[in-house]
Amino acid sequence: MPFLVSLSSRIEHLTRGGVDRMHDPPAEMGSALPVRLVDDVDVFRGDMIARVNNAPTPSQDIDAIVSWMTTAPLQPRQKLAIKHTTRNGRALVKDIAYRLDLSTLHRDQETKELGVNEIGRVTLRTRSRCSSTPTRRTGPPAPSSSSTRPPTSP
Repeated sequence: MPFLVSLSSRIEHLTRGGVDRMHDPPAEMGSALPVRLVDDVDVFRGDMIARVNNAPTPSQDIDAIVSWMTTAPLQPRQKLAIKHTTRNGRALVKDIAYRLDLSTLHRDQETKELGVNEIGRVTLRTRSRCSSTPTRRTGPPAPSSSSTRPPTSP
């Protein structure tokens, strides 16, 4: 699993399609960019590069909103195989905070399991520390150009 190494380097060069992109606006989420660092640093697929003030905090406890896609319900104390960036690992479900009722968008905090196709917030305890960034609590993420929003009721 990934771990945090505090390095002091800077990006020397960004290219996309063979064209210098160092002064272009930021890439969209999911875009791949070749990056060349000034210093000789071992960076591998799945490693995170972040600004010093935006560095994620490595932790074994991860809060996540998940969509459960298997017929056996997800329950606390259940062991899971997970994939974080490009690495495989193991995790334990510490808690299911709530199930999202898709009809009303209300949080059912009484539930203690997620059934097939249900969405909920869970806390996972991983065997190794993982680097993740917290979800902003100011509302849902902005839609990407390929996503659609459900109609709103008056």
